[in-house]
Amino acid sequence: MDNPDINFLIKKAFKAKYKSYYWNHISKLRTYVNDEMISEYFEMIDSDDAKFKQIGIDILCQSGNKRGNFVEPLFDKIFEILRTTSDENLICTCLFAIGHNNQHLKTKHFKTLEKFQNSESKEIRYALTFSLLGVENYKAVKMMIKLAQDRSLRVKDWATFGLGTQIEYDDEEIRSVLYKNCFSKDHQIRHEAIKGLANRENK
Repeated sequence: MDNPDINFLIKKAFKAKYKSYYWNHISKLRTYVNDEMISEYFEMIDSDDAKFKQIGIDILCQSGNKRGNFVEPLFDKIFEILRTTSDENLICTCLFAIGHNNQHLKTKHFKTLEKFQNSESKEIRYALTFSLLGVENYKAVKMMIKLAQDRSLRVKDWATFGLGTQIEYDDEEIRSVLYKNCFSKDHQIRHEAIKGLANRENK
């Protein structure tokens, strides 16, 4: 890359020891998104280095209104990574990136996502939950029902929130898991479940 400011920020992001520092650099890099730099960031995603892949994805996945122009090739890259990598951080990066653009999910994508609902990593299951928030697709809903019964309270909370108030889809299976979560010992899960059931009782 010829721009010294961009090179400096990428190096800073690569070496950042704290998440707050990393995201500060990523935020600044997003201001440099133009046709030339989009191509450069895609080259980073093609890198053999997982950290460079993450930086490229994190920049492009929230690059303002322009990202609609390149979200399809971005998804192609992301789902290829998800099919081939076992790197937990990279998988989470990909799933969060999907969550910021999940209105572009297609039927073909859900088979890849389904394999992560049984991941041993609670961080991956949490990122999967984020990736599916607000998605009305039947397969997405089935995954959220499973995640709303997860052993991780954070995953369970977000999935309950997703089922309860982020979609209009309604059936007995959703109502059953929301009812069960109304009795959770966790206040936030209980609150989201009650709110979700209340919304459906008004229909």
